[in-house]
Amino acid sequence: MAARLCTIIFWHQQVQLPADRKSGHPSKGEGCDFILESRNKMTKKWLPPGAPKEKHWNQACRNLDKLEKIRQNLYSIFNIEEVEEDLYHTNLEKEIKNWRINIRDCEYFSTPFQKRPPSNLSGRNLDPDLANFSTKCKNNLILFLKECAKSNSVQLCKFLEPIFILSEDRKSYNNIENKTKVEIINAVQSEMQKLKELDFDMADEKSKEWAKIKTEKKAMLLKFYKELVQLIEEIEDREEEEEES
Repeated sequence: MAARLCTIIFWHQQVQLPADRKSGHPSKGEGCDFILESRNKMTKKWLPPGAPKEKHWNQACRNLDKLEKIRQNLYSIFNIEEVEEDLYHTNLEKEIKNWRINIRDCEYFSTPFQKRPPSNLSGRNLDPDLANFSTKCKNNLILFLKECAKSNSVQLCKFLEPIFILSEDRKSYNNIENKTKVEIINAVQSEMQKLKELDFDMADEKSKEWAKIKTEKKAMLLKFYKELVQLIEEIEDREEEEEES
């Protein structure tokens, strides 16, 4: 009670509330202290666990607007939706029972010793690397924090390893046709390096051709990339046949 009284006194002395925020709406039974109650609730979110001390209330009250602005900016950057109401733990026994019934009905564990691709309850194949979900998340977090410290920014890191849920998600991500022009150009340069190691003369010829079209539209770049990949595969197959003979 003392801490709360200290907070209200502090607001009256230090904070000049906007004219439209000095009271609530009379038709909703909101008295003159409604906004102070609302700000008191907001302030409590920024207090450390346990019984707060006077210095904690002072720090939270003096910086409340700035802290709330930082929180809103972070929510916007990470595309997090605001939660207006408090969340409460509820009894989920009914939901758990219905989930178990669903698993039995689809016979998901009917053949536990049979080797098969991992799939969800709908029968769609999951990405095999999903088993490393926890490790990948930790690695991405470490990389993200390093990039934030290096660039002094919380912008999303471009080098985070993607995590795929379904096998088709990985195929769609790796599909060259879904890439941007910059990504296609990088992919072509990577394939050109492979071709140079296999056949230097052919790589030199393709490099001259690439120099003429690398500023063209995306469709032209895709066509060149596919032709390059096919050429590399043919050379590799030919070398394998020569080694076997």
